[in-house]
Amino acid sequence: MPPAYTPRMTTPDFVLALREKVGTSPLWLAGVTAVVLREDATVPDDGRAGPPDVEVLLVRRADSGAWTPVTGIVDPGEHPVDAARREVLEEAGVHGVAQRLAGVGVTTPVVYDNGDQAQYIDHVFRFGWEQGDPWPADGENTEARWFSLHDLPLMTLEMRGRIHSALVDVTAHFTTALRPAWFATGVLFDLDGMVAVPGAARLMAQLAASPAAVVTSAPRASAHARLTAAGLPLPQVLVAAEDVAVGKPDPQSYRLAAEQLGLAVADCIVFADGEAGIQAGVAAGARTVVLGDHRSPATAGLDRLTDLAALQVTPSELGVRISQL
Repeated sequence: MPPAYTPRMTTPDFVLALREKVGTSPLWLAGVTAVVLREDATVPDDGRAGPPDVEVLLVRRADSGAWTPVTGIVDPGEHPVDAARREVLEEAGVHGVAQRLAGVGVTTPVVYDNGDQAQYIDHVFRFGWEQGDPWPADGENTEARWFSLHDLPLMTLEMRGRIHSALVDVTAHFTTALRPAWFATGVLFDLDGMVAVPGAARLMAQLAASPAAVVTSAPRASAHARLTAAGLPLPQVLVAAEDVAVGKPDPQSYRLAAEQLGLAVADCIVFADGEAGIQAGVAAGARTVVLGDHRSPATAGLDRLTDLAALQVTPSELGVRISQL
């Protein structure tokens, strides 16, 4: 699977100097994400003031139009927390106070529009707002504004995961009591209308004592929230985005699931409803069944089911047999 394609934004001088020596070869770089939070005690239109809301600073990228927390690259010799503080000021015109390191992770490889390749070790910091009204200060973004945690815009699961990591123990710095239920009711994970595929609950119940896994491109916290919202039990094995270096359609997530179940991947059945999952299942060597009406060259010759309602699980010498009623 080729690395993800990403248009290039402003490139630091030290990276340009490196590129003169190594061309487009992969660079290992240090990155930062600043999750800046503040309390909003604005009195609503009905005049009934309640507890202050917590807002997060987001910027809208000029290259992709995506909403994200402030992100950036660490300069040589610069401490990551200083880089995060600098990026918040440069990108959004806001002064923030660092409160804690919320997480460290490795991004998937990216390829920029000129062919440059890079991968980042990203440091997520939580900041408290100190002063300044956000605006797109350096041209890398078209908008910069505060969003209530109750009303976040459409964002990637990766970026929502970074915000989630920064909210742990947030009540130590804010008077608002952030309800744990927020993380299970869609504030961070867009769970409104989340329902299970027909037959999924019954199938998972039948597989409760058998080797079975859920393989997802979502972060683990998001997957847990989605399964719970859909009324499904947590599986014995869950392979999430942070468990693999490269996600679907690369086959490694399904191969890892088979390994953790103690099975050969050829003895596994993959049920997938999207192109990436279907390609990954086939590439892994598992028997792959298409769920729903998705059609593409990758689905040619594969078994297909409308949903999971007609499946029956029975014991077999190899473990279980899944058949249609």
